[in-house]
Amino acid sequence: MEKLWQDFRFALRMLTKNYGFATTSIFTLALGIGAATAIVSVVYGVLLRPLPYRDAEKIVRLWEQNDKGGRMNFADPNFEDVHAQSHSFQGLAEYSAWLDTVIIGGEGSRVMIARVSKDFFGVMGIRPAYGRAFVPEEQKFDAPPAELVSDA
Repeated sequence: MEKLWQDFRFALRMLTKNYGFATTSIFTLALGIGAATAIVSVVYGVLLRPLPYRDAEKIVRLWEQNDKGGRMNFADPNFEDVHAQSHSFQGLAEYSAWLDTVIIGGEGSRVMIARVSKDFFGVMGIRPAYGRAFVPEEQKFDAPPAELVSDA
């Protein structure tokens, strides 16, 4: 242990002799550690952190393919056909989201709007914190839309 302290004191003496080198070295180390921490945080947040849903590893997303080869959401009749004929999935639900302006009390706010199908809450394994989910009258194909508001 005495040898370690001796080496530490020698290192401090050398750093105080070469002040410019010490400052550059410490700045470079701090910059490298900060960059590595930021990259690891982003990778964890985007790629490694599990989704906040029950059985998230079992959730998949399906698309239709347009005539140019691009992805697009299912048209409602096509989704109903897939839903009726699919036996490979425990449940199917439609979901699409976009940013829109909502005016409440004369003041506009930009909020995320999502359009979901009747089985969405069951497929995602979530329940509304307050109020209710969809009722059978709202789950018919030509029924008027129902609105659910999130805490956010």
